Amino acid sequence: MSYLRHLRIVSLLTVTAMIFPAGAAAQAPIEPGQLPGRTSFYCLWRGTPTGEIRKNNSLYALWDEPELAAARASLLETFLNDKEKQKTKPAISEGELAQYLTLLDNAFVIGNVRRAEAHAATKGSAAKAAPEWNGMFFVYDRTGKEELLSKAVLQMRGTEKDIPKLTPMTLAGISALKVERKSGSSYWAEFGKYAVGAGEQSVFEEIVNLANGKRGGGELGETAAFQEAQPVLKGGVVEFFLNVSSVVGLALDSPGSSAAMVKPMLTALKLESIHSVAGHISLEGAKTRMSGAILGDTAPGGLFDIWADGQAKPVTLGYLSPDTIYYGESEFNLPGMYAILKRAMGQMGGASSKGTNPIEAEAETRIGMPLPEALGLATGEFAYIQTSPILDENQKI
Repeated sequence: MSYLRHLRIVSLLTVTAMIFPAGAAAQAPIEPGQLPGRTSFYCLWRGTPTGEIRKNNSLYALWDEPELAAARASLLETFLNDKEKQKTKPAISEGELAQYLTLLDNAFVIGNVRRAEAHAATKGSAAKAAPEWNGMFFVYDRTGKEELLSKAVLQMRGTEKDIPKLTPMTLAGISALKVERKSGSSYWAEFGKYAVGAGEQSVFEEIVNLANGKRGGGELGETAAFQEAQPVLKGGVVEFFLNVSSVVGLALDSPGSSAAMVKPMLTALKLESIHSVAGHISLEGAKTRMSGAILGDTAPGGLFDIWADGQAKPVTLGYLSPDTIYYGESEFNLPGMYAILKRAMGQMGGASSKGTNPIEAEAETRIGMPLPEALGLATGEFAYIQTSPILDENQKI
């Protein structure tokens, strides 16, 4: 996406925020419920913790270890310096990397707004070389970081292989820049306490208006999927939300996608049974906790058939020992997964959703029983057990 290429520091901030969550619920640049109702997903970071909150958290203590200095520098350099494309451009120094990391002190939200249905491409319209719709947006609270952010943005542009064309404009009543590249255009502005970027002019103007307190209705907080996810989102200092009901629109917006092929596939998968994926990350003393959920209609015949009902005491718990470092357990409904796959393949023409198909017939010949029956013999329980303090892969089960 041209916008993300325009500001590679967004990727750095997002990934680092997800790995090292904040410890105090600071105010968001724009509260998620006020985002456009067409928002497909967002990730909100509320700012870096300080003082005792940071000191007491084990994950942050590990991150602050002097021995990890080289790893921290390497991580930052990976995001900010493209060695393959920037051979003729000056690399960002280690001191500058450390400086830019302090941008995480402030809150930001990154997300995607799907195209309005009224502007959707009509059937038969020619596909363009560049993406037809890039609904990505980024809002940053730049309070106290105005100069540093401007420096970071200018340096990111300067280290690109092809310097973008910058055109001053007035959009949504503020001074903005249109950033043009071979791959497409994006929009950027720094005003008041905000820095806003977006891949589409209409999305940029919509987000700027929200930042300036102009709420036009039709907000994300009014949608059924977001309201259903509220219990999972509350209390998070990092929170994330994916409106799965928007996936169909996103798929159809993608260049080269065919509605005639996509719609039957999504219908066969019964994607509509999943409403959203949501969760949050929080600090609780020394612990860092991530809570999340896949929300939707769990009636039989939908995508929730992938998972089994679960056991109060999984069998694999019997394999644990006092030396266990890590244990993870999942339970899948293998016959349910096969039924879903069979329906999808039927829509693709690879198998019939009714009766026995060639794959089932061959499997039955080899194993002596119908494939669904054979899958039903397995419990579907999978576990990962690590007993090595140094996480030796040879000692995992």
